[in-house]
Amino acid sequence: GGGGGGGGRAGELYERRARKGLLLRVKQRSASEGRGEERCGGAMLDAATAVRLAVLLCIAAILPETSSVGQEHFTKYPRDDGYVTSCSTKEVTYGAEDTLEVRRFVPTFPRRFDSDPAVYHTTGEGTLLPFDQSPISGWCGEDVAGDRVSFLVFDLADFSKEAISNAELRLTPKAFPTGAKVEIRGACDANWYEESLTWVTAPFVAEGNDTTTLCTWESQDELLYYDEPLSCDITALAKDYAGRLLCMSLDMRQTIGNPRDPVSFWSRNLDEAKVRSTAVLTDPYLGNTIPTKGGTRAAFEFGTVRGSEEASSWRPHILFEGSGCGEYPDHHARDLCPPQGGGGGGGAA
Repeated sequence: GGGGGGGGRAGELYERRARKGLLLRVKQRSASEGRGEERCGGAMLDAATAVRLAVLLCIAAILPETSSVGQEHFTKYPRDDGYVTSCSTKEVTYGAEDTLEVRRFVPTFPRRFDSDPAVYHTTGEGTLLPFDQSPISGWCGEDVAGDRVSFLVFDLADFSKEAISNAELRLTPKAFPTGAKVEIRGACDANWYEESLTWVTAPFVAEGNDTTTLCTWESQDELLYYDEPLSCDITALAKDYAGRLLCMSLDMRQTIGNPRDPVSFWSRNLDEAKVRSTAVLTDPYLGNTIPTKGGTRAAFEFGTVRGSEEASSWRPHILFEGSGCGEYPDHHARDLCPPQGGGGGGGAA
């Protein structure tokens, strides 16, 4: 901050001339004067302001005229995702599936079952005999049996907290049974990979905590087919986890009335070109480099792709909108951030 009106006008003139490609004359004043100032376009600028202007001009020279530094949209895919199941499959991994599933089914029974010792009552792993779990063998009675919870991990290493203006988690349902309510919870422990994620190792987020429930998605009975993702505002959480791994879970409250069939969303492993009926232009490599016969395919890494057009993907992703300053996947705009705290600006001419 700081500086007089002359310095501001000189800065504007400096940038206008640079945009037009004119030669600018910047001369160091005599050292004997000891004033630490430079002459720019006929006006006086302190040294710090001159350096800032030089940095801005370098950025402007690289980017096209229509570019907005630090304000682009970016789409980020998860590093890992997958779901886990209880019952006999509690140690089975489902990270390679093309869906993420959520289920917390609580069946109702006749009153006489309450005192029947043959009925296995449990609230920790999903449901009751004869529907889901045998008290002797532990085997599930059918494919849809057992609780199911999904998890996602995003690598936010290429964003700083200041860079994020808005962040939305977006997933597209494959099936959303009537009466289902899915909670997006976070954050959870990100120390896992989809190849080894099971019910035993999963980083569950407890229900009933308003600080960890980010959004609730409900079934829409009038929709038979989901062609666009559902969205959840996770801006505050993304800012808190900028520069590191962010884990979130998809879960349900364990209550009577939940549907018997699981809710399923498309996962990062979906082959969109095979499933979708329209042309698919999204990045099949999820923003990562891929070795090819002709060399390595360039990418940002960390699952990031520039632009909001990528947000049409059915695969899970976060849509970021830049704030105008901070660290971004392809550049930094630290000099555009407002100064932290107080402090005076440059000296007067």
